[in-house]
Parts: sequence; structure tokens; C-alpha cells
Amino acid sequence: MLENVNILILIISSYQDFLNSNIPFLIFMIIATIEVVLSLVVLSRVWTQSSIVI
Repeated sequence: MLENVNILILIISSYQDFLNSNIPFLIFMIIATIEVVLSLVVLSRVWTQSSIVI
């Protein structure tokens, strides 16, 4: 949920800063956020399926 809010803030700021051409940085931030979310989902699924308790 928090990541979706971050993406929304980045999109809003990209519309406000369109003339400054920060688009490549914003695209990188969105892709990095999506990668972090996907890795956390995979990690939590592996952790719940694992029989090893740390």
C-alpha cells in the first residue's frame, strides 16, 4: 500500500516537473519501487513455504 502511494507521488511530481525533464529519474524510481515490491512478495512466499524457522 505504501509503495502505491510512493508511485502516485512520483507520478504527480512528474507532471509538475515536466519542464525540468526529470522523467528518466522518475522512471528509474518507479521501476526500482516495483522491483522492491516484487522481491518482498517473493521473499515472504518463500519464507512462509520454508520449513526452516530462523
